[in-house]
Amino acid sequence: MSEHAGRVPLSAVLGLLCVAAIVVAYTTVGRASTATAQSRRTATVARGVVQSTVSGSGNLQAASELDLGFKTSGVVTHIYVKQGEHVHKGQLLAAVDPQSAESRSNRPRRACCPQRQASRASARRRAKRRSPP
Repeated sequence: MSEHAGRVPLSAVLGLLCVAAIVVAYTTVGRASTATAQSRRTATVARGVVQSTVSGSGNLQAASELDLGFKTSGVVTHIYVKQGEHVHKGQLLAAVDPQSAESRSNRPRRACCPQRQASRASARRRAKRRSPP
């Protein structure tokens, strides 16, 4: 047993090595720096314009399209609905200036091309032949 008395047990050596490693790691790395912790910054509030630019490219297409036809034409004086607003059947959408609508309806209609004029003239002649005197 005298041979073992001079030896330090292995577990004690390993324990001291662990403690030494912890001390070296702590002194090398140190505590958590303030940069990794939450930082607070204060600023004075002021009114102003926030400018931001967004750019993009591509084709725009309406989600839905509707072809509308009107009985009269004229100058629109007031629009009662906003773009994108849902409307119901029979709801008044806009007002037309009555004077501009009347002046256009009293004007004689002209054919836009000679073919239409000719077809209208032949239709009138056929109608006269069919009607009794």
